[in-house]
Amino acid sequence: MKTFFVVLVLSLAVCALADPSPPYWGPSWNATLAKIGPEQYPTDIQWTKLYYTTCCSRFDFATSYPSLDESWHFNFTILFAPLNDGSKQYDMIYHIYPDTLHCEILTSSLPNIGRGWLQPYGYKGTKFLRALWVEQYILASEPALMYYNRVGTTDEDRIPVRSTNQAQDAGATDYLDYIAGPQNPAAFVIPSYCPKPSSFHELHQATKQQRMQKLVQILPSPFDAYVRGTLNL
Repeated sequence: MKTFFVVLVLSLAVCALADPSPPYWGPSWNATLAKIGPEQYPTDIQWTKLYYTTCCSRFDFATSYPSLDESWHFNFTILFAPLNDGSKQYDMIYHIYPDTLHCEILTSSLPNIGRGWLQPYGYKGTKFLRALWVEQYILASEPALMYYNRVGTTDEDRIPVRSTNQAQDAGATDYLDYIAGPQNPAAFVIPSYCPKPSSFHELHQATKQQRMQKLVQILPSPFDAYVRGTLNL
């Protein structure tokens, strides 16, 4: 009987590894991202507030975690947003500096991060991380990244917990204060002082590569991998 029980448990474990749920990425949510430095720089944390929907992403970069009165100071924003000028659809990425009301177009041809971008993947089982049971996935990026979402019986429970950064930017990004649900459309409004796409001309390829490399270095993981993989950087 004992042998049968052990065989049954092992069989269930193999089945779980062979046919896992794909990594979960919700359709609409916001979270605080803590981009943590590598072991030699454990206190080097970049705080970012992310608002995400299937159409848009907004990254607000803060100088520190909010104070006790819940106030944030954001000195830089990256906005992924579609824009239709009546004749053409653009997939915009803006760099926005709210303190100085400065805004620049990084590109007009890179769509927002889609829900299926975490695939293909390899399932690596479960582990205990940040006092939570999480599912581990290795993403088919170059270099490979690890992505962790919480173990749960519904998609709503399987929220992001951590993703490792790329080799060029060692460390990890932790997802905190995760809130699922409809986002305020005002979060994705392009500021009036931003230039129009009609005034933007795609940069020389070498200059564009430099700008995109800068974007990859700034973005929290695993969004940097999306940009790098999409543009073959």
